[in-house]
Amino acid sequence: MRAYCGLECGVCKVYLATVRNNDNEREKVAKEWSQKYGWSLIANDINCRGCTQKGREIFGYCNKCEVRHCTQQKDIVNCSECPEAICEKLDKLCEIEPKIRRLIGQLQHQE
Repeated sequence: MRAYCGLECGVCKVYLATVRNNDNEREKVAKEWSQKYGWSLIANDINCRGCTQKGREIFGYCNKCEVRHCTQQKDIVNCSECPEAICEKLDKLCEIEPKIRRLIGQLQHQE
């Protein structure tokens, strides 16, 4: 499963803590991501079943994610299918998670 931005859910610490239902992992990720991204997270914030899953719980940031909303409006699987990638919205997300740019490039070359 892959997020709209191209990240693999199966390696995401939030996703893994959720599917494992592991509160210790949730606490660890909340602390780590609060420090890394400057967010104020607590263990209860660390829940996600994947941003592409309709009607399922997703990480709080993803509810506000411009990339997620854009791909949903365009009805595409992820940004690699968009002729405008890499756009300003994705560029902003790449500031938070730089590896997204590389992943989108790899996905575009697979198509």
